[in-house]
Amino acid sequence: MAPKQLKSIHYISQASVPSHQASAVNVMMMCDAFAEAGYDIRLRARRGPVEASPHAHYALRHRLHIAFDTKLQSAIWLAWRWLCRRARTDEVFFGRQISALALLARARYPVAIELHSPPRNAQRYQQIRDLIRSSGFCGIVAISGELRNEILRLYPELDPADLLLAYDGAPSTAIRPVHVGEGSRVRAVYCGSVLPGKGVETLLRAATMVPGVEFHVIGGNPAQLAALGELPANVVMHGQMPHVRAMEKLREFDIALAPYGQVVHGARRKPGGANLAKWMSPIKIFEYMAVGLPIVTSDLAVLREVLDDGRTALLSTPDDAESLAAAVRRLAADADLRRSLATAAQAELSARYTWDRRAQLIADFLDAQIRRTRVGAATAAS
Repeated sequence: MAPKQLKSIHYISQASVPSHQASAVNVMMMCDAFAEAGYDIRLRARRGPVEASPHAHYALRHRLHIAFDTKLQSAIWLAWRWLCRRARTDEVFFGRQISALALLARARYPVAIELHSPPRNAQRYQQIRDLIRSSGFCGIVAISGELRNEILRLYPELDPADLLLAYDGAPSTAIRPVHVGEGSRVRAVYCGSVLPGKGVETLLRAATMVPGVEFHVIGGNPAQLAALGELPANVVMHGQMPHVRAMEKLREFDIALAPYGQVVHGARRKPGGANLAKWMSPIKIFEYMAVGLPIVTSDLAVLREVLDDGRTALLSTPDDAESLAAAVRRLAADADLRRSLATAAQAELSARYTWDRRAQLIADFLDAQIRRTRVGAATAAS
C-alpha cells in the first residue's frame, strides 16, 4: 500500500463553537477524530455563545488549533489565500462553508465539501456546480444514501466516484455497557432540540397515553420550553446542558426517543427551508446506540438506512402519538427486548458508526482524491 499523501486538513466551518447546536458537535467530533488519526487539523469557526473551553465542552481528546473568525477576519483570510495561491500537495480544505470553499477551489486549492442537505436556493446550487467544475475540486461527502442519490440527480456531471457516503456517528469513548433498568419505574429520554419537527410535541401527547413511564427531555432554552405550555405530570424538562454532561446523563434512563416528524427543520429554520427529514443522519441516534439504550424513533426512509425495525430499534409512525406510545409501552414491559435492541444497535455502532471510523473513511477518500486530481493535473500539463 502506498504511503499516505494527505497530512493536513483545513476544516472550514460556520458552526458556533462551543454551542448546543448539533452541527457544532459534528464539527468538533470530526476534528478530534482526524487528530486522533494523526492528521494536522486546523479549524476555522465562529466563537459560540457558551462560556466554556471547546475542549472541555465536548470532552475532546486532543488540543485543537482553532481560529475563531469574525466575518471580517474570514474575508481577510480568504483574500490572503486568494492572493497567495500556494497549496501544498499534502493538504486539503474541507467543511460545510460552501461559499468560502468554492472560492478556494477557484484559486486551485484542493477542496472537498460535506453536505447535510441539497442546495436550498439557486445561488447555492450554482456555487456547488462551479466547485465541481473547478480545478481544485476533490470530492463531496454526503451524510445519507438518500442525500447522495439526490446530489447525483441534481448534478449529472458529477462522477459517482467523487461522492462519498459517510453517516454521522458517536465517540468511541462514549460506548458503555448496555443498560436495562431493573426498577419498577421505566424512564424514557429525548435529547436534542425542541424545535418543530424534532418530535417533542408528539412525545408530550404520547406521555399522556403511557402514565406509567416517565418522559424526560434534555434540551431547549427557557423560552422554547415555556412555549410548550403545561406539561403532563409524567414529563420532566432538564433544559440545555454541555454535550459531555448530556452524554453522561443519558445513562440514567431506560429508553431513548427520537420521534421525528415528516417535516424537520434545522436550527436556522427559514420559510421555505429544506425538509431535513429526507436527508438527515441524526447524531442523537448514534449517541443513543453508544450509551447502550434501546431506541424508539420514526419510520423514515433515511433512518432505515441505519436502523432495522425490531432488531436495532422500534420504528413508529411519524407524527403519530399513539404509535409512539405503543412502542414505548411495549419496551417498558419487556426488559429482554430492551436488552436485545440495545445490544444489536451498539454492535452496529462499534463496527460502523464511530467518529473515528468516519474520520478515517473520509481521510482515506480525500487522500485518494488529491492523488487522483494531482495525477490528472500533471497528465493534462504534459
